[in-house]
Amino acid sequence: MPIPRPPTAATPAAAVGERRRAAPGFLELPLEIRLQIYGWVHLQHPMRPAELMGYPSPNYSAYFVETIVPGVLATRVEDEPTKMHRTTEDVATTPPPPHPPRQQHRLLSPHRPLCYVPTAVLQTCRQVYAEARATPFHGNEFIFSTWFSSGLAAASAFVHKTLRSGWQRQALRFARLELHVKDLCTAGPRLRDWEALCETLSPGLRGLRLKIDLDDRTLLSAVSVGRPPARVWARPSMHDDSVSDDGDDSGGGRGTVFSPAWSREPFRWVDAGLAALAALRFLEVELAGMPGLSNDDKSAWCESLAERLNRGRDPRATVSVVCVERARRPPGSGGKGCGVFR
Repeated sequence: MPIPRPPTAATPAAAVGERRRAAPGFLELPLEIRLQIYGWVHLQHPMRPAELMGYPSPNYSAYFVETIVPGVLATRVEDEPTKMHRTTEDVATTPPPPHPPRQQHRLLSPHRPLCYVPTAVLQTCRQVYAEARATPFHGNEFIFSTWFSSGLAAASAFVHKTLRSGWQRQALRFARLELHVKDLCTAGPRLRDWEALCETLSPGLRGLRLKIDLDDRTLLSAVSVGRPPARVWARPSMHDDSVSDDGDDSGGGRGTVFSPAWSREPFRWVDAGLAALAALRFLEVELAGMPGLSNDDKSAWCESLAERLNRGRDPRATVSVVCVERARRPPGSGGKGCGVFR
């Protein structure tokens, strides 16, 4: 078989044109192959946070979580590894009910990239731009962590100011958001920002990893999702009929009064916030910052959250709510792992 030679000056122009036509162009490739190429280009361009003069740059790292095991008490619910021991309720004559192992819970993947598609690729032609522009929004996990302020402020600024086009907001699929409990229970701009954020991300957001920082049991009682929270974090005065609507305590100053600054609708952050996320299918909730909070209480609170969130929702559009905590051992370090990732 003769070895093909590159065209030379003596090669007829017609033969060169035939060879060029024989090799398919990029836009002639199947769409599936072009999308795969866009994905590879996207993964090869990781984003690096801009350095601010005089301020430390936050380092990006994968955030690993694991499902909560009921019947276990965490002595510290912080970013550092926690020490665990069994609660006193477990010491009983009857064995506790079996719980599904962690490996059966499917968690959102912590390995999603934070990359971009170069502008030079998007400027190639209109067809390439239309096909590749949504790749970062579909594959990235957008992270809004608590740095100088709550992650809610960063998320609102990014969604409403940086993402100026509607297709960008609709294409965003996965996010990790750190909130303070006051963002959800305080009537005012924070709660309105939360509702506006959920309404904006409603068409596209499918997976949300939500971390709620708790610092006061009374505040957590104010964001109850249907039934009084577990005994560890609920104050009876929050559900005491002796407390009037205007915040006056007619019961002789017993307990803590429901502050007028807090929302009069304790479920508003769910009904007008999370429930507005029409495309949401997977929700992971991490309750952090309150030492001595048992995992039974966390699980019960998340179960009531799931019940209220899925109330009146189409059975085919239910949201899977999983109660999680910061992983003590990342996968591959000798631990039991963090479940099966989506």
